[in-house]
Amino acid sequence: MPVAKRPGGPASLRLVSKFPHPRPSICASPPGLDAGDVVEAGVDAISITAFTCPDVGDGDFDADGDVDLADFAGLQGCWTEVGLSPACAPGDLNGDDALDTVDLEIFTLILTGP
Repeated sequence: MPVAKRPGGPASLRLVSKFPHPRPSICASPPGLDAGDVVEAGVDAISITAFTCPDVGDGDFDADGDVDLADFAGLQGCWTEVGLSPACAPGDLNGDDALDTVDLEIFTLILTGP
């Protein structure tokens, strides 16, 4: 794989998921690079800007402090609902105002027991 050594320009960074989710990550998009390029970089300066994260559910449908099979039943009950009612908000684990397979994947990662 070729190593890309191109003069800089600021990279854009974005947080792609919010705590307490198990897999938060930061994506970097350096300008002028193709997918698969290897980047060698150093940080000269950093700026942190405050922003508001979308509200996300916590998976705890029954509000008992854990995410278990009782909560999975709540997720199942909301799965076919059109729109996102307040009762189904705990299942929106990625903040996109919908229940979908991404939410199900996150739910399986935060499931704590029976």
